[in-house]
Order: sequence, then structure tokens, then C-alpha cells
Amino acid sequence: MRLGLRERVLTLPIMVALVLSMIWRQIDKVTELVRLLRTEGLLWADPKQVSQQALSERFRTFPSVRSQGR
Repeated sequence: MRLGLRERVLTLPIMVALVLSMIWRQIDKVTELVRLLRTEGLLWADPKQVSQQALSERFRTFPSVRSQGR
């Protein structure tokens, strides 16, 4: 399976940093989150050039439930 650029740049650790930053800093807009990620990075995530569309798409495919197989 080939990964698209969005999946390679916005990995699980980066997405966790984004979600935690949204909660901690009370960021309610994806545009603000993208701006912060581009300019200063978030938590352990270094600054990255991402588009608002790429981040929105990645949030749509972000798993919302744990797998049932334990």
C-alpha cells in the first residue's frame, strides 16, 4: 500500500500532538492549528508546512474508536 504525502507528514505522533495542543491551548479552528504548526510547531512536533485541507482530511480519517481485537 502506498502512502500519500498527508499520511507520511501527519503521522500518529503528530496527530496526537495536534489534538493535545487543541485541548490544552483551547484552539477551536483548524486554520489556527495549521498556522501554529507552520510557525512554531506543537509540543514535540517540529514546525511543518501543511495545508488546512490536508489537516482536515487527516482528521476525517483519524480513528475514532479502538480496535476490538485485544
